[in-house]
Amino acid sequence: MKLAVVCILLSLTSITSVTFAEDIKVPVVQETDTDLTLPSRGQTQLEVLSEFGEPTSESVPIGEPAISRWHYEQFIVVFEEHRVLSTVSEVESD
Repeated sequence: MKLAVVCILLSLTSITSVTFAEDIKVPVVQETDTDLTLPSRGQTQLEVLSEFGEPTSESVPIGEPAISRWHYEQFIVVFEEHRVLSTVSEVESD
């Protein structure tokens, strides 16, 4: 009887110790144009508009505080409320 209990406990511990792995692929970004002028963190939407013109498209603001994106030909500007939070250069995919 004790042997049966020990066998069951050992089989349960071996089942629970199984681990799973997942491959995650992260794209590598290369600097291509160091002369590219981008909006700076903290600039207002009006400042970005006057310096870079109208974006090619805009995302609808989401969340609180509102986060939105303006898409330009070579970069994307991320806004929190009406100020630049981040700017990301577009990378051409192969």
